[in-house]
Amino acid sequence: MAVYKYRARTASGRPVRGRVEAADKHEAIGIIRRRCPVIERVTPVRRPRSERLALLTEPFAVNERALSLAAVQLACLLRSGIAPAEAVRLAAGQCGDKYIKRLLGAAADGVEAGGTLADSLAGAGRRLPEIFIETVRAGESSSALPPCLELLGGYYERLSALRGKVKSALIYPVILLALSAIVIAVVTVFLLPTVTSVLTQSGGELPTATRILLGVSDFVRRRWIVLLTLAAALIIILALFLRRRAGKIFFGRVALRLPAIGKIAGMNAAAQFASTFSVLLSAGVAAPRAAAVASGAVSNRAVGESLAAAAERIEQGKSISSELARVPYMPQAIVSMTAVGEETGRLGEMMRSAGKMHEDAVQTAAARLLALLDPVMIIFMGVVVGAILLAIYVPLFSMYSSIG
Repeated sequence: MAVYKYRARTASGRPVRGRVEAADKHEAIGIIRRRCPVIERVTPVRRPRSERLALLTEPFAVNERALSLAAVQLACLLRSGIAPAEAVRLAAGQCGDKYIKRLLGAAADGVEAGGTLADSLAGAGRRLPEIFIETVRAGESSSALPPCLELLGGYYERLSALRGKVKSALIYPVILLALSAIVIAVVTVFLLPTVTSVLTQSGGELPTATRILLGVSDFVRRRWIVLLTLAAALIIILALFLRRRAGKIFFGRVALRLPAIGKIAGMNAAAQFASTFSVLLSAGVAAPRAAAVASGAVSNRAVGESLAAAAERIEQGKSISSELARVPYMPQAIVSMTAVGEETGRLGEMMRSAGKMHEDAVQTAAARLLALLDPVMIIFMGVVVGAILLAIYVPLFSMYSSIG
């Protein structure tokens, strides 16, 4: 991620200067435009050496469970009447996550120096989600910071629980896949050459399948350094590509087009948007700004980019439901509930219900897919291992029958 400094103007014409972190200049402009419609200049900033080294110790993502606990603790401290700077410092002392502890400590220094908590958090945490900062900002401007922090606590608690369920469900398939790969590697690389050398010395002719398998085994044993190097290079290239905006969009589109997985990815993106949108609306953030921030919280960037474009049109005065209807993979249920919310003035409530409904749908669909995946993987690995064993034992049986 790079840092860009900018000069822009708000909708009222007030000049604004600041910095923003983004993958590239195009993404930086998109982030700035959500805050200030008029952008005068955007230029990259080279980080100081000490700051670049500090980035190496930062996590790839914030611990959502720890963030939830920090938000709830800070809300309780503020409700008890403790001064904001002292409350943030106390919350930092109670936090078990090292990164969030450091982030809150830096934010406390910023608040003591006279800054707002939102601005202090934005300056202290490069990995801190924008929804957290914007919700805190809305809470400060409306003098309702503790309720907004409690909203964030519940939101990140639900996200943490959902990710925990998915990880738990994936443990068994991953272990099964790893064990199967180890068995196949041991049989192919070590057992097969020993058996085939015995068959060759006995003068028997090897079947075609055995010769092919032996050729693969010989190639792996001779070229394993080259293969590992190529695999490492491919992983690095993919990781670098994924950090760029184009890479995120590309893999997002691929995920949406995969059988079975694509439907779950689309529902998950819709659930993320609806839940985030509802939290921001409940905190008092204006609908256009809430839509822009919520679009950035969507993990599938192909859908997120479409939602960001819709947010720009919403800011121009378009109907929220009509713009969401133009977003690919956006479920009709969310569009209909958004329209009802706009008509009745209960948009936040309707989006919260829509988000919960689609979160439950994602959990159910993912559980069904994983339940189906287990027997499929067992059958597939059984077929692969069986084919390898047949390639080994068929010539052995032939040799024994000829000796008999």
